[in-house]
Amino acid sequence: MRRLGIAVLVLAAAVAWWFLRTRDDAAPRLPETDPPVQADGNPAADPRRAVLAPVANPDEGEPAPRRAVDPSPAGEELPQGVRGRIVDATGTPLPGAAVLLVEHLARNPFESLIQADRGVVVPPLARTTSGADGRFALGVQALSPNDYEVRALAPGFAETTLPRVTLFAARWTELGDVALERGLLLSGKVTVQGSDGFPVPGATVVALPVGLGPQTTPTPEREAGIVAIGDTTGRYLLPGLRPGFVQVSAVAPGFARVLRPVVELRAGVENTCDFELPRGSSIVGSIVGADGRGIGGASIEARSISTQLGGVGTARSDADGRFEMIGLVEGAYVLSASAHGYVRGELKPVRAGEQDARIVLGAQSILSVRVADRDGRAPPRFDLLLLGWNDSTGSLADVSCRSRRPASPSLSPNRSP
Repeated sequence: MRRLGIAVLVLAAAVAWWFLRTRDDAAPRLPETDPPVQADGNPAADPRRAVLAPVANPDEGEPAPRRAVDPSPAGEELPQGVRGRIVDATGTPLPGAAVLLVEHLARNPFESLIQADRGVVVPPLARTTSGADGRFALGVQALSPNDYEVRALAPGFAETTLPRVTLFAARWTELGDVALERGLLLSGKVTVQGSDGFPVPGATVVALPVGLGPQTTPTPEREAGIVAIGDTTGRYLLPGLRPGFVQVSAVAPGFARVLRPVVELRAGVENTCDFELPRGSSIVGSIVGADGRGIGGASIEARSISTQLGGVGTARSDADGRFEMIGLVEGAYVLSASAHGYVRGELKPVRAGEQDARIVLGAQSILSVRVADRDGRAPPRFDLLLLGWNDSTGSLADVSCRSRRPASPSLSPNRSP
């Protein structure tokens, strides 16, 4: 009996070791940039399998730019994954639909919001396109303890999400038919304000669901919304939208951005939204580190100092740290910039039309803390209070962090008592 007990303990230790090693191998790769999935975009090539590759820690240095996970026939040989068939409401197969596998956001919504604020784009774990018969397969090398979501997109159809899809080790999950519904069409015309209908050619029109928050993660490559580019007559088409409420904005070089915060989309009627753009300006500048080198991929936001203007603009720096923010009305703004691995920085006041705004970001530091009770065990929950000294203001700033694991907010490299 004693030998049996020892054998059971040895077996349990081996299983625990295997489980921990598997979890370490399951981290998703941050891929490189991939062309955005437009509402009326052309379907990609016709691969049938996609593989989830192992990755490095995204917290180590600059995140790699996103790229598509390379489709590979090896997906057929992988021990686990998810399979199904993309069809329309009548059951007719839909070839060329984009199918993506993403982790369910509920695992850590706070972390996802921080990543979005720093300009870190969370890529799909795997992606593929449906074949001529509508079938698809997404294989993974190793499993995560979190649930997954499968999302499907096709031109003219509303985006469809299958939430909380569970994958099992050494087994393929069969989803059967995944039916996509025809989406609604939003159309309109963008003209110059006060011009009696003179068109603004090439305007960028963006639709984003109202209330997109921590409970919902945007579909990879649609983080900014569904985008349409107007033609030479100022007209635009945004197909594939779901019934409900969206916010729609329009902007063009030399014009200020106009936002319609709530636009209702209804089935069975013509949905239209026209814009008249006033003349506007832009802010051009650069985001650099303490060494003067440009920081690529930084997220920049402009907030109007005057509450009457209410202007807000966004931009992202290029590989050299340069950016141009269009669509601003005349006035003064506060510019803020954030990037992965750097402390958020601000510059104010900056007037619309500025051509050399420069924001310097300091490097972040990492503070590792181990919390244990008297027996050396980690408590299930704890509060961590950090007091940081600000040399410029001569004051303390405190941040409270509640977590189940040792964690801390990003710290600037200054003194801490």
